[in-house]
Amino acid sequence: MRPYRRPTVIGGILVTASVLVALPTTASAATPTVRELAPLPGYASADATAVNNLGTAVGYATNSTSGTTAVKWSLSGAVTNLGTLPGDDYSEALGINDIGRIVGFSGNGNAGVEHAVEWSANGAISDLGAVAGRLSISDAYAINDLGEVVGSDQTAARAVGATSWRDGTINDFGANEVLDLGETTASAVNDLGAIAGYDFAIHGATHAVRWNADGSFLELPNLPNAVGGGVSGNGSAASAINNLDVVVGASPTNMFHTPHAVRWDRQGNVTDLGILPGGFDSFASGINDLGMIVGAAGDTNGVNHAVTWSRTGAISALPEPHGESNSTAVAISDTGFIVGSTTDATGDDVAVLWR
Repeated sequence: MRPYRRPTVIGGILVTASVLVALPTTASAATPTVRELAPLPGYASADATAVNNLGTAVGYATNSTSGTTAVKWSLSGAVTNLGTLPGDDYSEALGINDIGRIVGFSGNGNAGVEHAVEWSANGAISDLGAVAGRLSISDAYAINDLGEVVGSDQTAARAVGATSWRDGTINDFGANEVLDLGETTASAVNDLGAIAGYDFAIHGATHAVRWNADGSFLELPNLPNAVGGGVSGNGSAASAINNLDVVVGASPTNMFHTPHAVRWDRQGNVTDLGILPGGFDSFASGINDLGMIVGAAGDTNGVNHAVTWSRTGAISALPEPHGESNSTAVAISDTGFIVGSTTDATGDDVAVLWR
């Protein structure tokens, strides 16, 4: 059994107001093309989790016997097995920077050990470790172009703290701000050192948080029509941040905690990005420096579809290969590469790249 790790879930979807800085020119508005990314030979499915500006994607392949294995796809679609730490039996790659450095985790299910890891551009794996004196479980979710890595470290049974790794130093910065239960995790980091993530509240809900480069933090507000108003235990989460400190994620909209994709600007003002026509919910998973946002939104039948939001907030569904559905877009590069996954007719996940 894999060690416990909290997923980002709001309303059943697994898991920005204007910016007062001039943005670069937007990319082409043409409908992206979609291409499947092959799993490893002998593996039934694959999921893509991150992509850099060169079009190199990372994620993991899955089969029924060996579980998950971290992989990398070149722009041509060639897949590489990134492997695990010695003695481990599973791994996943979750972030990549423009230098080609990759982060994620490697673990041994029988031993109950899972460590944040980094793969160099040439594929060499190194153990980033966990905070001394705690459970030997940590995960790395993102890396910026300066090599700063963020994620979480398990502080105790069923408890985690936001953590960063840089130049061999582990910083449990989430312990410096205690909201509600005092549990935190970091989802993303920009090149200026600002970090997006969330704080765990009562009843399993979360609060979106941005940790600023100067060491301060900002609890990001929920949508104003969320139950209770403000940010009190209603399940918001921050999933990505760009270099303008604009954060995206989701916030609940009613008493059933139905999430809508949202964008928080640099000042922390929240904007509802909306849903597909006739749909009910949405979640934003990635944003680039052009202000383009990707994620997923449900249709009238409750089926998720990968979507994009333009800088002005217009939502568009991304094409799905071969009539597949239940798709999700999780990351977008400044050069317009988008990655995520769909589900095929057999129920297996299929990693995809849109451009």
